[in-house]
Amino acid sequence: MSAALRAPFLDVTVAIVATPRDEQVRLTVEVEKARVAYYASQDWLRESMKEMFGALPRSDGMLRSKQAVKVYRKAFREYTDAMIRLNRYLLDSPAEDDGD
Repeated sequence: MSAALRAPFLDVTVAIVATPRDEQVRLTVEVEKARVAYYASQDWLRESMKEMFGALPRSDGMLRSKQAVKVYRKAFREYTDAMIRLNRYLLDSPAEDDGD
């Protein structure tokens, strides 16, 4: 992954090259963000199910449960997709030299 910056006052193009380590860190952060969203949606789903089947069910219980399931499925899909991207990167990237 690389990007080019152009400095108009210097008339020079500077190339910025991301290292493999930067890409791994970016993907790991992406997985962690997706994991947090997934666990939050899981908690919301549990709470909505408790409210729906509790002693005094809410009048909007079914709608709320459907919304919670929709959010949960989306978060789960994003989490698994992020893990798959990270794993593919780790498996397809060349092994790093330790300088031995």
